[in-house]
Amino acid sequence: THGSTVSQLTVPILYNDRSMGVIVIESPMKDHFNQNDINFIQQLADQSALAILNASLFDEAQRRYQDQSRLYLVSSRLVATKDLDDVLITSVQAISSMLDSPITSIYLRHPSSDGFSHQYQMERNNPNSLRYPEHIPHDFLDDLPPISVSRASLLHTQLDDPLHANLYYHQQWEALVLPLKVDHQVVGMIVSHVPSNHYLSREEVQLINAILAQGAIAMQNARLFGDVREGRDRLAAVLDSVGDGVLMVDASGTITLGNQSVCRLLEIKPGELDRTKMASLNPRHLAALGYTADESLMLDRSASPEAQPTSKLYTYQDFHLQRTLAPVHDEHNEVIGWVIVIRDV
Repeated sequence: THGSTVSQLTVPILYNDRSMGVIVIESPMKDHFNQNDINFIQQLADQSALAILNASLFDEAQRRYQDQSRLYLVSSRLVATKDLDDVLITSVQAISSMLDSPITSIYLRHPSSDGFSHQYQMERNNPNSLRYPEHIPHDFLDDLPPISVSRASLLHTQLDDPLHANLYYHQQWEALVLPLKVDHQVVGMIVSHVPSNHYLSREEVQLINAILAQGAIAMQNARLFGDVREGRDRLAAVLDSVGDGVLMVDASGTITLGNQSVCRLLEIKPGELDRTKMASLNPRHLAALGYTADESLMLDRSASPEAQPTSKLYTYQDFHLQRTLAPVHDEHNEVIGWVIVIRDV
């Protein structure tokens, strides 16, 4: 009314006695609003309350759906890979995208190290050229509050320390320190800058913690898988240096490893028989190993603690060979597999 208001009708928008807004109508005319107007606006306010509530519930449902979709996609990528570098990159990308951070880095703690080593960094529009140190001491997290209190500021410690000078708090940005934990043990951390006035909601904290938990477990699994693969590669290298053919079979009769000598005997490529059942080998391969189809089936039926090494002489093509079968026992004297050695005699 451009300052000429004489009459005003104000009706609150209420839902279960909770104020959701207000409808204000002004008029330059005195006593302009009657009871019918009041009743109509009241009905409009009631309908507006339901519309606002429905819109709010829809937005909440959409947000939850987006959060669940994001967590599902991140989890799927983490589960699908056993490569540590892929796990690190996926974790950093997820946190960086969620927080819309200009710079996010991930650190890992190594058993032989006295702190955390920088592994991977992602930058997006880094206006202040923020940079992170290559190494962070193991006690750095001791004085920081948990993420659940909304943020873990790097200003909680003295800034004259070179470490904290590198993690300097610029006017518009503040660093979040997100520990990665497995069984209450910190295995690493993600450091990400966010706007200093950005408030982390409870839902954001829950999603961040879920991503951190998934990432930490995936990192541990990737490390364990890497250790197993490294041990297997070392074993394969040792076996390849042996002139005899060596085949390793688990208690179910599944081939787990064959060296180059046995691959040459069978005329196959290295690794071609991995995860193959002995009983499913073709007759020529079984004959090369000194087995019949019935004998190969016995490998997964005779795994008793009393199993002893056995030896057999046989002829394959123009070769006179000796096959030695030895059981492999665990610490409880249970047979967990077999080693087959083929020697040219």
